[in-house]
Amino acid sequence: MDQELHMVDGIGQTLTRVATPVPPTLEIACGYHGHARFVGMYWDRIEDDLAWTDGHTSMIGANWAAWATYTRHPKIAPALAPFELGSTTDNARHILVLDRVKRAIRVGEVSLALQFLEGQWKSNGIAIDPPLHMLSEGVFRAQDWTATERLREEVAAVDALKSWLDFYRPAKRPIWLTVLKGGRL
Repeated sequence: MDQELHMVDGIGQTLTRVATPVPPTLEIACGYHGHARFVGMYWDRIEDDLAWTDGHTSMIGANWAAWATYTRHPKIAPALAPFELGSTTDNARHILVLDRVKRAIRVGEVSLALQFLEGQWKSNGIAIDPPLHMLSEGVFRAQDWTATERLREEVAAVDALKSWLDFYRPAKRPIWLTVLKGGRL
C-alpha cells in the first residue's frame, strides 16, 4: 500500500491507497446515488448497519448485503484486513473512501476521512445546502418505491456485485512492458 497526499481546502491529509478491484456499481449497490467524486463507507455500530457519506449527505441503513459482499469477498478482504471499518461490536476507526472517477479505494482514519469528504465540496466553490443525514426509512430517490421494488433492486445489485468480483481478473502486464522493465519472458 502506498501513501498519497491529498490536499483539500489547504489541508493535507493522508489516505492509504488500497489495491483492490472496484466494481463499476459498488456505490450504487451500497445505496449511494449522489454526484460526489468521493464517497466514504463504514459500518455504524449503533445502528448496526452500513453508513455512507459524501461529506454533504449521509445515510445509515444502506444496502448492508452489498457492503458484506464486497468487504468479505476473498479478493477484497485481505487488503482491508488492517483497517477497522466498524462492526456490530466495534466503532469504525477508519472509513473506506471510494474515488468514483479513478475507481480506486483509499482508507483513512475517521476524522481525516470526514474532513477530506467535506473538503471536496469546499474546494470546488459550489454553494451547497446544509448537510443532509438520513436513515434508510428516509428519502431514497425522487421515486416512490415500494418495499418489494427496493428489495428486488438490492438483491439484483448484490448479485451483480458478486458476479463482477467472482469473474474479475486483473489485467496482465503486456510482454513488451515486462521486457522494457528488464524482466524475463
